Amino acid sequence: MGTYQGPPTPVSENYISLTRPPATSFITGQVPAPTEMYVAGDAQIRLTIFNTQFQFPTTVTFSYKLILSDSGNITTFEELIQTTISSTGIFLFPLQEGFLVSAELAQGSAANRGQVFVVAEVVRGSGADLKFEKVLFADYVVSNQSIGFPTSRVEQSVDGRGFPDVVHSGAFTAGTEVNTSPRILERMNVIALSLGFTASAAVANRTPELRVTITQASGNRVIARIPIPGNITAGQVVGLEYMASGPQPVLNNGVYLMPLPGGLIMRPGDTITTVTGGLQAGDQYTSADLYGETWVDG
Repeated sequence: MGTYQGPPTPVSENYISLTRPPATSFITGQVPAPTEMYVAGDAQIRLTIFNTQFQFPTTVTFSYKLILSDSGNITTFEELIQTTISSTGIFLFPLQEGFLVSAELAQGSAANRGQVFVVAEVVRGSGADLKFEKVLFADYVVSNQSIGFPTSRVEQSVDGRGFPDVVHSGAFTAGTEVNTSPRILERMNVIALSLGFTASAAVANRTPELRVTITQASGNRVIARIPIPGNITAGQVVGLEYMASGPQPVLNNGVYLMPLPGGLIMRPGDTITTVTGGLQAGDQYTSADLYGETWVDG
């Protein structure tokens, strides 16, 4: 006569409790993981938004969906974020343990490619102990077109085409030189520079020289010096037009046409200035417009 051994030991794959509903575990069960992006309970999504728009703040809507590992339920999150003009904003969003299904960012301001660059990363820890787990997406966000995980690209801010921009400076104080540069956070491929100059009645020959200065850790370096082919005399009003890989210097109907170095890439802190021989107190540079293709200098 045999001995009663009790009920059989349940097998996790097919055991169903009579007192509670079945639970699904994406780790130990036979159900495939819903996404490849599993996040720990102390993880966060870190958004870095580089905003070079000089006219408008940038407003974005960020959202994500997460399948919780302990329940299998889907939780959603959405927040409206506003960044200031010409700034870098960093935002942290805490997660719960589970599978990240999607993360999406849409932009509501009038931004074009080359103006607002966003990097989304999964991180853990904080401060000096911050650890980067994965880059979800890194791309430009433009009006009426969202970016996000898992569909968007991971690229550098200088990849692809930039934004055609102009840095405008009004009239400079009489007797002072021109000093212009790309905006904060912008990297510019310089295409052209347009200056206006009005000489006072004081008798003297003015000889403007354009200088391109690149800022380096070891010190500033003047990489180009471009004089005009002649003199500006008392009472004369002239235009000074500089073009990338332009013609040899020439005076044409009151406008000096001169070349700039081809492929001139400038970053914040790099400058284009004038050094004008014979400059008089009443002389005035009336405008400066720096044209180029720009990217976020992230």
